[in-house]
Amino acid sequence: MEDGRSELVIKYLQGQLDTQDINDFAHLQGLKRLSMNANERVLDLKVLGTLKNLTDLQIIGMDHVKDISWLSDLEYLESVYFNVQEYLDESIDFNVLKELKNVERLDIWGIGTLSDISWLSGMENLRNVSLYMERAEIEDLSPLLELDNLYSVSLNEEQSQAIIAVPYLFGNQI
Repeated sequence: MEDGRSELVIKYLQGQLDTQDINDFAHLQGLKRLSMNANERVLDLKVLGTLKNLTDLQIIGMDHVKDISWLSDLEYLESVYFNVQEYLDESIDFNVLKELKNVERLDIWGIGTLSDISWLSGMENLRNVSLYMERAEIEDLSPLLELDNLYSVSLNEEQSQAIIAVPYLFGNQI
């Protein structure tokens, strides 16, 4: 700051939201890690796309979120964790995630039905992916073969559990 005082830079924020308005988050430009509980509220999370320095994002209670397009603005993200109480809105377009080239870890809990994982192939630094869904209708696992850094994959269906041991499948050494 010009008057000689140092500016407070918050690098990590964790908490439960008690407000519908998260626009003040836009002032947290130095924020690296954000962990928040949205309490299943209807929130417009687009303001989070302005937090250009985020490397870790964890949002719990995303039941009413319909748009995650703002994620494409977060080029430094390395870890993404989403969790819902019921299931993510069916209209959510996961294709935006292929823009996240630096993400190494992706965890999404509460997908309703998942049939297409082609969006994973764009996430070139992805090492660990866990997707938990009510119903898996995935027929094509080839997008996983395009991920050279992939170490572990967990695709879990509510009724059964399928865990793919990627290092074994690709002949990588652990």
